[in-house]
Amino acid sequence: MRGPTAMPETLLRVSGLTVRLRGNAETALVRGVDLEMSAGEMLGLAGESGSGKTLTGLSMLGLLPPALRLGGTSSIRWLGRELVGSREREWRGLRGRDIALIPQHPMTALNPVSTVGRQLAHLLKTRRGLDRHSARAESIGLLRRLAIAEPEGLLGRYPHELSGGTCQRALIAMALACRPRLIIADEITSALDVTTQATILEQLTLLCRETGTALLLITHDLGLVARSCDRAAVMYCGRIVEQAPVEDLYARPRHPYTAALLAAVPVLDRDVDRPLGTIEGQVPDPAALPLGCAFAPRCAQALARCRTDDPGLSVEADRGYRCFAPLE
Repeated sequence: MRGPTAMPETLLRVSGLTVRLRGNAETALVRGVDLEMSAGEMLGLAGESGSGKTLTGLSMLGLLPPALRLGGTSSIRWLGRELVGSREREWRGLRGRDIALIPQHPMTALNPVSTVGRQLAHLLKTRRGLDRHSARAESIGLLRRLAIAEPEGLLGRYPHELSGGTCQRALIAMALACRPRLIIADEITSALDVTTQATILEQLTLLCRETGTALLLITHDLGLVARSCDRAAVMYCGRIVEQAPVEDLYARPRHPYTAALLAAVPVLDRDVDRPLGTIEGQVPDPAALPLGCAFAPRCAQALARCRTDDPGLSVEADRGYRCFAPLE
């Protein structure tokens, strides 16, 4: 008989994560976010621009801009160790080696005055202790796995000589170079054409599956989440409003905001005479959030209490959502 299946190791546990403006305790850009990630898991963090997705990811690496700070109840635990309050030296030891970031804007994220080969070699020498020859061989192998046709030639080129897709592959290679246990990929396909988007996302997820690396995919596109992730969390106005396994979320969204985002995703079998869904209104200013549910002014399902009371977290099996009028 087989023994019980071992539960995946919990890598990251975020609870009560709150990001505020320094000198303005009333304005929160991220509000009480709870997230967990297990070894090898792929989680999509989705929502409109300004919902707090990127700030959530940067908080996990201690990379918040100087104008922002974590709120007093925030907790970020990596393998059980509390990171909030850590010194910069401790954060530097974590970045790249344990948690790697693939930032937005591939054309500007690389060092413009250094070749791709030098940037990769620097990581491999300083983080993994490889010598010059071993670092070059490892760099070529990483780029080849990302479907770069002539990786040897790419090592000697500067970022401005490359396409957006090639720059993105170089950034992915740098993220994988130190063999991290978690990669945070922030809007990595937003500046690329649709064909390149699909190819790069497929390559990244395949490599993560092969190596057992967990992936946090930050995106505004729920279609990308559907193609690559195990679980999805939807953010609005700095708060996670729904979280569920991807198949369940797409088949039966409970929060009206999730349903509205899904209605805006183009699909091949959509009736050509039916327009894509839209969400009326604007995302509210974090400094002037409405009373009650922040989505209520834009929600066709809103009840009277939605405009006065803040919805708490409702839990159903492995799904959670914040809504007084959930969809059936």
